[in-house]
Amino acid sequence: MPQRVEETGLSYRVFDVRLRETGEELLLGRPDDEGVSYSWTTSRRGEYEFCLQALHSGPVSLAALWLLRHPDQVRQVLDWSVEHQALLIAPRSDWQEELASLLGTLSEQERKEISYLLRDRISALGRQVPGVAV
Repeated sequence: MPQRVEETGLSYRVFDVRLRETGEELLLGRPDDEGVSYSWTTSRRGEYEFCLQALHSGPVSLAALWLLRHPDQVRQVLDWSVEHQALLIAPRSDWQEELASLLGTLSEQERKEISYLLRDRISALGRQVPGVAV
């Protein structure tokens, strides 16, 4: 019968119970001849957190985990990496361009106010600002 884990809203059903030769090792994926994988339990919380972190870390992390499980597939992973570079490289942000773009959208009054604030802040840092005595 399905078992419900109340605090998470998840349910699970046990299909197969047997000893694992690998002990407590985390098995990522399974060979084709292996049966249904085990369900997450409170004792396996660390494994769940590990997988969750790998998913949050994105495709680079998942590709590394795949290579750990399938070291013979390096060529396929490299080919995939080349074809999907946009997924693997974090979007580059040039903060100066973004700031200039933002400043360009401000009204004249807003630019003036930002200018005064910036002038006062630079002066407070002890830097020479034209028109302000230090």
